[in-house]
Amino acid sequence: MFLLSLLWRAAATDLPEFSAIRIPEEDLETLRTLVCSGDPGSPNFYPVQLTQLSTIGRIHNHAPIARIKSIPILDTDPLQHEPAPIFRFYFDGLIVHFDRRKLSLTEVAEASNFFVGHQDTFLVTTQTYDGSLQSLQSINIQVQEF
Repeated sequence: MFLLSLLWRAAATDLPEFSAIRIPEEDLETLRTLVCSGDPGSPNFYPVQLTQLSTIGRIHNHAPIARIKSIPILDTDPLQHEPAPIFRFYFDGLIVHFDRRKLSLTEVAEASNFFVGHQDTFLVTTQTYDGSLQSLQSINIQVQEF
């Protein structure tokens, strides 16, 4: 519920820091209803994956962004990837990806160990800070400042 409430608040606000987080009005109303009622909703409604940075990097604030994530196609060829639009939130080393695809319940069930809240346990992928998107964006910001 906490993560859905963050998505709802980010999508509902007019603050410029959250301008990348835009969802259809119908989804915004569904989020509001879910959060206000304490109902986590359907597993395929903006399913969440977590990644933890495993090493410490530069301390910074980072606003949520909309991105395309490359996802391996495990059932056919893990070297092949498919694009997945996501909203990316960053919390001091914890990265939250809200999947924006319209996934079927079957697709979510097949990968449920990667999504938060659908089983008693789930997988959290890790990434070192060096080479991470956080590191690359930090470098870009530093270069732009000079």
